[in-house]
Amino acid sequence: MRVVVIPGTTYAVTTATDCTVSTTDGVLIASCAAGEQTLFVAPGAEVEVSDDSALVTESFKGAPAGLSAVWGSIKKVSASLASKLNVSTFNAHQANTTVHVTAQEREKWNGKQDNLTDESGNMTLAGNITAAGGTFDGTVNANGGVRVPAPATASNALSMDAILRELARMDWARLRGGYECVFSGPIEYLTRMMSLNQKHSGYASLSEDVLNNCLYRVVQLSPSSGVSFLGLVSAPWKMGGLLGTSKDTSRAGAVGWLIDNADAASVCLGTTGQGYSFETNKTSQCYAHPVHWNNSSSALWTDYRLPYYHSANSSSAKDPCPGFQVTIYGKNYLGSQSSCLVRGTDYGREAENTQYIWALVPKVANLVVAMAPRDAENDHTYVMNRWELFVNGSYVMPMTAGFCGTGHTACVQETVKAHEVSSAVRVGLRMQGVLVNQGRLPGSETALNQLGAVIQDDVTARPVPVVEASALEVDAGGGEVALSISSPLNEAVYVLNDTMCGHDSTAVWCSQSAESTEAGGGEVVLTLAANESGEARQVWAFVGHHYAQAAVIKINQSA
Repeated sequence: MRVVVIPGTTYAVTTATDCTVSTTDGVLIASCAAGEQTLFVAPGAEVEVSDDSALVTESFKGAPAGLSAVWGSIKKVSASLASKLNVSTFNAHQANTTVHVTAQEREKWNGKQDNLTDESGNMTLAGNITAAGGTFDGTVNANGGVRVPAPATASNALSMDAILRELARMDWARLRGGYECVFSGPIEYLTRMMSLNQKHSGYASLSEDVLNNCLYRVVQLSPSSGVSFLGLVSAPWKMGGLLGTSKDTSRAGAVGWLIDNADAASVCLGTTGQGYSFETNKTSQCYAHPVHWNNSSSALWTDYRLPYYHSANSSSAKDPCPGFQVTIYGKNYLGSQSSCLVRGTDYGREAENTQYIWALVPKVANLVVAMAPRDAENDHTYVMNRWELFVNGSYVMPMTAGFCGTGHTACVQETVKAHEVSSAVRVGLRMQGVLVNQGRLPGSETALNQLGAVIQDDVTARPVPVVEASALEVDAGGGEVALSISSPLNEAVYVLNDTMCGHDSTAVWCSQSAESTEAGGGEVVLTLAANESGEARQVWAFVGHHYAQAAVIKINQSA
């Protein structure tokens, strides 16, 4: 029904059934419950009431008509709440600390770390951690140090293994880096014994100095145009019982040299071979081939490409001692502008197949030969251990030390050779070394394995380039050989041949278009001059990245 009202005036609605009060446009003003009074303020002159029997009356001067009804409603709600409130229950809830958070607890909760690790999985703790155990797959850094108690029994051997390995790691970093001279007791002893048992030729003088608490031997080479000679030879010293082998695993070590002015001459380190002499022999292949070291006239040793067996025991029996041999051919020695040539040894085969291996480096200031465990899967049965070669801190290539019944020894020797010394030249040598000595300490790892693990940490050998030669046979008239070189390493590849030395113009019968290629490889052309010697000859080209084993290309030229 439609009811006429006064705008702004308060009205009360009393109804027996639920109804609504709306404007004439259908806008809801109030909802009225049956049996109760509902107040509303008239918005206009008329309102619509859905219940035709409802009673609509004006409230006296706007007072809240039906107040008693409202109060009655409030009392109903209060009674309902009172019926539901139990004092014992309330008191029990209030005393329950488990379901309540104190101010201190709230502060701790708000300051909590949401995640123990960051996005990379790393965890940082401001305090200490105590654990019953743990396993780590990567490196553990303890910048403040690690306190390891001395093992009381063999069951605590791992702690001693960790101590020995960490000591080896620190010494190895110093030795490999070359910035500090490292002496173990046995190495220092051998160094001083070698200094007392060495010879120098009439073309050289020898002096001794101490640099950074390290014995420093200086070879002074006099001008000697057109002459090839040995300037210094030290006695070979066996390191029996000092450096271990695959059969003696309680000790392991490394021998290194700091070398001053290695470009000026050729330096042989380790055990030497046959036929070394201070006498100049211009008829030997040494004069024509600077890579050749032998001055002997013996037919067995006239070819520099034949590996030299160690002479520490019985050279006539071709019995190599377990040891190594590394020879450095400097830039000035070879006539190269970019590369030194390094020759290593591989005695891990039958005696008849012992061979040299080669590498190229830009210079040699620090050279280290470090022992590593024998590779049982790949090395020959006669291999005692591996001698891993590092130059200037960079890993170059593996070598092997053989055993043919001479004992568990390694030998060291120093030899300096030169030719075409146009002015006084100085070459300095400082021998150094480290030693891991497990002895009778309660450890579970052998010293050989410990040093091997240290040496091989983060070591990756650089690839040997793939080389294709346009020809391996050239007639007596001479000709060109193109070397097509490729490598997966994005670095320049270097090339030199063993006739580059210019001390005798007649000896340089093979020239090349360049000493290096662009990154990844390229082409270098070798030009062989006419062969007027009357005998067939061979040129070797050494192709490789710096600080990596080189490929060797052998080209024959007929007579």
